Amino acid sequence: MTLRKHQSTPPLKSSARRLRLFTLGEDVNGSVIGLKRVVVQDPKAFVREIQEKFPSLIIQVVESRFIGGLTHARLIMQQSWESRKRQLTFARKPDLDLLLRIALGTQISEALKRVGVRRGTVDLAILAMGPRHDLQMLHEYCKKTWTVNDEVIALSKRKEKFLQKFHRITEESTKNTTVKEEVLAYLLSEKAVLLGVRM
Repeated sequence: MTLRKHQSTPPLKSSARRLRLFTLGEDVNGSVIGLKRVVVQDPKAFVREIQEKFPSLIIQVVESRFIGGLTHARLIMQQSWESRKRQLTFARKPDLDLLLRIALGTQISEALKRVGVRRGTVDLAILAMGPRHDLQMLHEYCKKTWTVNDEVIALSKRKEKFLQKFHRITEESTKNTTVKEEVLAYLLSEKAVLLGVRM
């Protein structure tokens, strides 16, 4: 599989808590925020409360172990935003389009079970798209409410092996590409594009 290489993403620094932004369109940015050891009682209510508190943003929350690094999150959000502009999303609601692309599935209920927030103490990733100012407000809210930690987003060797097994990505496919760095992120985003063939 031949993948196109996009703009590079700065590496995550240990325990970084600063806001990370990347451009999606005119006056639209994307951001991903890692949350460490969040206690969740009601997963649906947890996600809904964040979304309702920041209505100007498109927000999805997933378990951080399903985010293959900052580049993976960026590629998925860029992909989803472009599809939204062209009215080619996989779901009517943009937050659910993000969910399907991360889960690499075509059924919303199944995607929620696979990568969505679950009850208990969990590490999470908030993916958000919208105006820069509102993303900054979201980031400040997260810092005041939970423990913001980018380490849960970073692609460790352990997470890489988990994602390869979970999404059935072979070692051969990781070598059969022109991309030299962050190969898994590009493979996962490519698989997300191909979801449209299955729908």
